[in-house]
Amino acid sequence: MSRPGSRSRRRSRVLMIIAPSLWQCHETALAHGLNPRVMEDVRCVTKPEQLRGLKPGTPFIARNRSEWGKTQAGWPLSELVDLKLRVGELRIAQDDDIAACRGEVRSCASRAASHPSDAGAPAGPRTGSDVRSGLPPSAVAGSDDLSAVAGESAEVDHSQMGS
Repeated sequence: MSRPGSRSRRRSRVLMIIAPSLWQCHETALAHGLNPRVMEDVRCVTKPEQLRGLKPGTPFIARNRSEWGKTQAGWPLSELVDLKLRVGELRIAQDDDIAACRGEVRSCASRAASHPSDAGAPAGPRTGSDVRSGLPPSAVAGSDDLSAVAGESAEVDHSQMGS
């Protein structure tokens, strides 16, 4: 029995667009093929305080993070994004997350048919051109720092470890 006024549809996960300014959030959305006028379930984050209370694995997109540290407002935001990535509160958005914000719904079968090589790929952190939702690298110049952050925690210096 459902209560009057309760929602029967399960809410989808919110996609975070993280950048030091709203203008940069807008540019990031456009770079990922999102139309800012018709996006669904999206939250623009421009300050570190807005990243409180995230559910584990919240997807996000960002652009030109290497430039954020050059500004007084961008540096704390960049540092907090790094921390939240390492502890698992944030994860780099996948194609399905971005498609959901466009209002597209793709089944597993149609996704496997359109990308047969990705059918058995793990759903972990994504790097390089995967993050950019199929855009060519020239379309998102300067955003390669996402792949560096995603792979950074996997690098271990074994020379410092004792046998």
